[in-house]
Amino acid sequence: MDEDATGLSGLQVHGTLDFQDGVDILLKTSYVFVCGRFSIGSPSRAHQSKVEIILDTADSREMSWMGPRGQKNFGKGPFVTYGGFLYIRGSKCGSAVWARLQETVHPSADPEAQYDLKLRGAAVAWKPGDKLLIAPSGREASQHDSVVVVNNTNGSVRVKGPVSHTHLGGPAGTVATEVLTLSHNVIIRGADGCSPTCGHFMLAHTNHGHICGAAFTNLGQTATEGRYPLHIHLAGSSPGLVVKDNSLSFNHNRGVVLHGVSEMLVESNVCFKTRGHCFMTEDAVEQYNRIFRNWGFVDRGQSFGCKHSHDSTFKCPHRSDNNPQAFWISNPRNYFDGNIGISSWSFAFFTEARHVTGLTRRNYPAEWKKIGSNGRIKGSVPFLQFTNNEAHSSKGGVGNYPRHWFGRECIVYENFTAWRTHQAMAGHGGCWTLKGARLYNNYNGIRAFTSPINLEKCQISSNNQTVFNRGKRYPSCPAVIRFATRTSFSWLKKMVRADNYTKQWVRDHGKYEWEQLGGFMGPFE
Repeated sequence: MDEDATGLSGLQVHGTLDFQDGVDILLKTSYVFVCGRFSIGSPSRAHQSKVEIILDTADSREMSWMGPRGQKNFGKGPFVTYGGFLYIRGSKCGSAVWARLQETVHPSADPEAQYDLKLRGAAVAWKPGDKLLIAPSGREASQHDSVVVVNNTNGSVRVKGPVSHTHLGGPAGTVATEVLTLSHNVIIRGADGCSPTCGHFMLAHTNHGHICGAAFTNLGQTATEGRYPLHIHLAGSSPGLVVKDNSLSFNHNRGVVLHGVSEMLVESNVCFKTRGHCFMTEDAVEQYNRIFRNWGFVDRGQSFGCKHSHDSTFKCPHRSDNNPQAFWISNPRNYFDGNIGISSWSFAFFTEARHVTGLTRRNYPAEWKKIGSNGRIKGSVPFLQFTNNEAHSSKGGVGNYPRHWFGRECIVYENFTAWRTHQAMAGHGGCWTLKGARLYNNYNGIRAFTSPINLEKCQISSNNQTVFNRGKRYPSCPAVIRFATRTSFSWLKKMVRADNYTKQWVRDHGKYEWEQLGGFMGPFE
């Protein structure tokens, strides 16, 4: 393909379609359906020119296909790869889509103000005209700013635009906010004015593919099952399937959705502003996936009009999206490392481990019965890895419901960082161990229910906030039982167990108002 093609009623690829580099191409179509091979870029070379694919849902017709197992309906405006091979490698594939500030940025109301953003060490391929997001550093998720790149030289990115908030920077080892790119030369988007029924992107029934360095925006169909901005659907065992270095922004129904897939790689993707969860495992059959160094920001919920938690028909597509998380985990048997989450509604990371549900439960009994204890996740499946993840500027850092445990073993969270949240970590049920946690400037460091929480080499500090309840003052606490207003220090001492390093650090650096907390340090004595 070496020229524009607009106004198409549909594009089907049964053989091979390659996009010619060296020329910008606009494709506008009611759908893209790939059974063959679709390529933008190649393993030997990233695509450098601009490719913009617009999925138009103005036509009221839905796309369907008669396959060997009957007719499949993909709804309006799909870009669907069904059993074929999809290869996308944009110019920013392999370079950082987000990096941390090395120096703090201070606000200016001048729309033409320019700033030099000093970044920590990451190799960024950001170009003049690229749109960047500077993540929030305050307690509110809304405190983010958008700027445009002027130039990029010697590790310093010069940008312009009004900056309304202070954004923390600092050297390695300190908390600092992130700068992210939302711009790519390969763009897949819904047509203007399509909301709430925009195009959607699906890789279905194929265990190979490469999606790297692309922007997905204005996609998804609000509260509609299976119509997501970037959807991996019933791929099965997929160690060669890669979703990497992409940006998803301003979408309408979730973000990166893993459904019926195992062993794939989801790495260094950005998800900013969508309805419902940013990164999620949909039916709890998803296992052994590698979810590394992604960044998610969620600020809007949605309701599918039903409740999945006790739905014995397994037909309800809702997954607690009314309280959306940056990372929603229905099956812990996956690898989570280096991810960052921000949620203005709820927890940045949330485990809701119950049982296999949804389409998998209805149609694939041989598959779901292999998972956990005959399809039961609750109490049967541990995390494979939860390390080096981070939450900030959120209502909560890490949480779970219902009870999450695995036999007599403790659930381990290693090197988790949470700063400027209301509560950094809430453990419900089972036994929890935090190793090397850094919980800074949170109102509550640890929130326990009926589960023992072990703290090993942790750092926990106050945010100097006060909450008033019925005229009584409740200052920031290192740990509470359920709520500060219900905390019994004798019970707290039984439920939270801190090693000597943690006790000493909290006493020396926590800056808690021990006298206002009753003069009793509980587990930190």
